[in-house]
Amino acid sequence: MPNDCWNNLTITGVREEIDRFVANEFIGAPAWAYTIQHRGVEGIQFRLWSSSFPDYVWLEGLLVRYNTLWIKNVWQEEGGRAGIWVGGAEKGIRHFEWEDLCLEEKAHRFRQSAT
Repeated sequence: MPNDCWNNLTITGVREEIDRFVANEFIGAPAWAYTIQHRGVEGIQFRLWSSSFPDYVWLEGLLVRYNTLWIKNVWQEEGGRAGIWVGGAEKGIRHFEWEDLCLEEKAHRFRQSAT
């Protein structure tokens, strides 16, 4: 069974492309799988679920479908993998991954003291 991966995305671009992105890219996605945190005229920030890792094919496709977008995705998978993926037409795509705390270890280490 794949692990949950939570993606925290920041996307900026011209107004028309942000509007098209919002209108087209969440169609069919279940309401539990994403939460829009901030929406502005030329940007959006949201949290998005994916299975095991970010959907790199979707992210790269966004840069083709909306050529003014700049995308930053900071993600963490419940087993402890984490990373950042940044892409845009001008500077291309860059990404970095690392081993982070798994969800169980994070819950244990940051638990509240009983005293």
